Amino acid sequence: MKKKSWKTVNAALLCAALGSTVFTCPVFANDANEAEMEEIDTGGSIALYRMYNMNSGEHFYTANASERDHLYDLGWEYEGTGWYAPERSSVPVYRLYNPNAGDHHYTMNAKERDHLKSVGWKDEGVCWYSDENETVPLYRQYNPNARAGAHNYTTSANEKNYLIANGWRDENIGWYGTVAGQGISREEAYKKVYQPCVDHARDVLKGKSTTSDYGVQGGTPSNSDIGIDEMRMYKSPLYYSLTDMNGDGIPELAICTSGGNLLQLFTASAHKPVFVLYSYTRSTNLYLGGNQFMYAGSGGAASSYIGRFHLNRPGAGYTWDEYFFSQPDNSFRNVYYYTNTTGSGFPGDSRRISASEFRKASDRLSKPSVLKVTPLENY
Repeated sequence: MKKKSWKTVNAALLCAALGSTVFTCPVFANDANEAEMEEIDTGGSIALYRMYNMNSGEHFYTANASERDHLYDLGWEYEGTGWYAPERSSVPVYRLYNPNAGDHHYTMNAKERDHLKSVGWKDEGVCWYSDENETVPLYRQYNPNARAGAHNYTTSANEKNYLIANGWRDENIGWYGTVAGQGISREEAYKKVYQPCVDHARDVLKGKSTTSDYGVQGGTPSNSDIGIDEMRMYKSPLYYSLTDMNGDGIPELAICTSGGNLLQLFTASAHKPVFVLYSYTRSTNLYLGGNQFMYAGSGGAASSYIGRFHLNRPGAGYTWDEYFFSQPDNSFRNVYYYTNTTGSGFPGDSRRISASEFRKASDRLSKPSVLKVTPLENY
C-alpha cells in the first residue's frame, strides 16, 4: 500500500513537561535532507497517531482513528503520524494506564508490563506490534520530574537528543516500526481551525458579508468588521500572522495591515476559534513580543489614548497592564491627563497625572510591531 508522506517525516511539534512546567520545544524533523513529497511504501502497515495534552504534558499514541478524533474533540493536540507499525508480528507492544497519575505507558517487555500491573497500573492489552525486522527504532526517553507524560517515544534522533540535553534520561529503544511517520506542524494544524475567520475576512473585503460570523465560540461585537471594511474602502490588501503571542503553545491568528496593526485577533480553545479583539484602521493595536501589546487611539480634539495589555488564557480575553488618556474640559481650554490599569476612559475611574507624565508614558509605550505578516491571499 502506497501512502503520500513528507520526506522530512515526524516533524511533530514536541511540547514536554519538565518538572512542574510545560514548555514548548522546537519543531523536529526526521534526519532526511529534502522536504519534497514522495511516495512511501508502507507495506500494508498501520499508522500510529500521536496526540499531545497541553495540560498534563502527556503524549498519547493510538492506531484507532476514532480514539484520535475523540481526544482531539476533548482538546488534545494532533501531532500527525508518529510511525507505522506492522499489522501483526510476534512482538506485541502492551499499553498500560495509571489511574492515579492519568498517564499511559507502552512496552514490549512482558516483565515490565507485569511489574506495572503489580503496582496498580491497568493492563489495556496489546496496542500494536513491533517490527520483527527492526527497521525503524522508536527511541524512548524518561522525565524523572514529571508525574504524567514521563515517557516520550520518537523516531527522531534530533528530538531524542534535545530531550536528553534538557534533563530526560535516555532509555534506548522502546520498539520498532516499519516506516517513520509524517508529523504536522502546529501552524498547519491551526490553519484549519482558523479557516472560517479567514474566509469571513475575505467576504468582508469583497463586500459580501453583513454579519460577524467566524464560526467562533460565543458572540462577537457587531462592529468588529469595521477595520477590515475600511481596508476594502481604501482598496488596501490584508495580511495575516500565525504567532503564539502569549507562550501557551497555541498560535493566535492576526488579521492585520502590512504594518502589523491588528484589525482582528483570534485565539483557539479546544480547536475552535475564539474572538479576542478588533480595531479600526485609525487606531492601533500592535504585538510587541512576549505577550505584550500596545494600543493607541484618538477620540477627537485633545483626546488621546495609549496603553499596554496582555492576553489571558484562551477564551478569557486580555488584561490591561497600564492605560493613559487625555481629555479636555467642556470649554476645550484645558486638557487633563489620567491613568489606570482597567482600560477605562472615565476620569472617575482613573488617577490624574501631569502632561509630562503622559508624554513620557506615550514615548515609552510607542514601539513598532514585531509580527511577521503574510498576504491574506496566500493563506
